[in-house]
Amino acid sequence: LEREFRPALVRLTRQGRISPGLSRLDYFDWMTAMRQIENGFSPDLVVVMIGDNDNQSLQSPGGQVVAEIGSFEWPAGYEKRVEEFTRIAVDGGAHVAWVGLPIVQRKERWDVMQRQNAIYERVVDATPNAIYVDTWDRFATRDGQYTPFHWEGGRAELVRAPDGPPVGPRERAA
Repeated sequence: LEREFRPALVRLTRQGRISPGLSRLDYFDWMTAMRQIENGFSPDLVVVMIGDNDNQSLQSPGGQVVAEIGSFEWPAGYEKRVEEFTRIAVDGGAHVAWVGLPIVQRKERWDVMQRQNAIYERVVDATPNAIYVDTWDRFATRDGQYTPFHWEGGRAELVRAPDGPPVGPRERAA
């Protein structure tokens, strides 16, 4: 987005952290951070890209396990956190563009990531001033496999760091 937005038109701030997103509030509390972003920056648009490391037990800011990963309570608990985070953003006046998790090369992660994407989409669809941006197919080959390339007009552009063994643009023809 930084490459696309022009400083003359927008003021952009990156607030990203390498962390387990919304699952481990003991490690980084995104609810508190979103309130600080809203109060200090007053954004018009919040672009959310979160969740790649969230397939772990939900913990409170104090470190208490709230829902074990794989438990019946985990999806509902995680959805509640997504709702709270989104509500904090829009209640401050911002619009939210929640970018779904893209396809990854490790197929054993697909079900978990698609479950999270379903949660993001469901919450965002029910939230005024929010949209969900599905990226799964955008970063896949025609036959639904992972690729680090984006294809447009017959040209490939490397847009992601490889997520496993190296692959080349020829895979798109498959």
